[in-house]
Amino acid sequence: MAITRTQTQHTSTRQADVTTTSVTFGGCVLSAPQHRDVRVMSDVWDTETYVMVWDAAEGRTKAVHLGYAYGGGRTGTAEVDATPEVLAAVDVYEAKLAAEKAAYEAARRQAEAQAEHDRPARGKIMQVVKGRKVPKGTVGEVVLTGEGQYGPYAMLATTARKLDNGRFADVVFINPAYLVNAKPLEG
Repeated sequence: MAITRTQTQHTSTRQADVTTTSVTFGGCVLSAPQHRDVRVMSDVWDTETYVMVWDAAEGRTKAVHLGYAYGGGRTGTAEVDATPEVLAAVDVYEAKLAAEKAAYEAARRQAEAQAEHDRPARGKIMQVVKGRKVPKGTVGEVVLTGEGQYGPYAMLATTARKLDNGRFADVVFINPAYLVNAKPLEG
């Protein structure tokens, strides 16, 4: 039967009220009526009744409002009546959504792995890719990272040469955001 809405329009006291009934989403209702709390105004909440339907025009599922528990207004009833063709279309749509979500998650995990790979840490061999004081392409071993007066920093030893006191002779200080790992990410 789909979604049936009944609306009564009140007229003057001498005329009878006009009641109209409409039926929508025939053969496309996917769920029985469900309830959720929604904000109606800034500090007023109400319980909304809705059903999930297949919208063929948009090619997706959507929630259709049936009415509020306390607010009145439009009300409706619904019965699950999805046809096999609609259920097949819903399965294709949900499979497409699942594939998109899996691709997004894979890209997110790859970006997180790359960010962790490029995070400067003591002993990593890093390459300068941004900035203006240290030439781009400079490669060195991270010997120190920290947080200073002007933000985070990394100290790169550009050669293995050390001074008599054991400190590296050729070092540069640089913002860690200007560095990437010199070794490509594997996998």
